[in-house]
Amino acid sequence: MEALWPAADAPALELTLGEGGEPAQARYFQLPNGQWVRAWSRDDVLVALDVEGPLALDPNALGEPERRLTAHYGFAIYLEGEWIFAQRGLAVGVSPHGAVLYAAVFVPTSANDYLRWLRVDRAQRPMPG
Repeated sequence: MEALWPAADAPALELTLGEGGEPAQARYFQLPNGQWVRAWSRDDVLVALDVEGPLALDPNALGEPERRLTAHYGFAIYLEGEWIFAQRGLAVGVSPHGAVLYAAVFVPTSANDYLRWLRVDRAQRPMPG
């Protein structure tokens, strides 16, 4: 990754992926257009890349997704807004107006394995009072 894009000065973050909360590391890299891509790894093996939008993509051109899940984008919640194309290694968050809010790429897998091992928890939660 470092050969393609400059890495953020911050060290890798210890986070989790998937419904099972599987440990993973996340590092940020800056794209030529100024956006940041997040590279997810486990045991120094890249498992996924994701980027926040809005992205200039037409989600309808992707066809019908294998699954549509509730998308969380900050504090916003979009029912059926996360379109999963697990067999193609792609997940996109789509607003009700068709804007692509985020995209993730990963090694093609089943929808169940994507949910279990790779799905990013994008929900922001209020701080405890």
